[in-house]
Amino acid sequence: MLKTTIAEHLLGIYNEHSDKPYVGIFSFDKPSLLIRDLELVKNHLEKDFQKFMDRIFSFENKFYPICNSLLALKGQFWRHLRTKLASVFTSRKTNMMFYLVDTSGKEPAECLQRAC
Repeated sequence: MLKTTIAEHLLGIYNEHSDKPYVGIFSFDKPSLLIRDLELVKNHLEKDFQKFMDRIFSFENKFYPICNSLLALKGQFWRHLRTKLASVFTSRKTNMMFYLVDTSGKEPAECLQRAC
């Protein structure tokens, strides 16, 4: 009945099963896992990524070239881009970039505060 958003619905399931490391759900007609345990998430994203590389939603590159992101790609395209980006986002490099993110976020936040 569209009384809540998908995010609110997933948050409800997440909170309802706080005692479990993961819970099975359906994403439309496909079975999925909602993983709560940090170690399982880490294993899924770092060590076992080759087994879980395809996403439910994807876009055809030739029709939507702007959608070349890790969240939208599948198969070999995803693997290739992930390999390229992995060397960019090491812990050291991410820590070095943090000040840029912090300073570039302050100006819009100050503008919003002045506007409200």
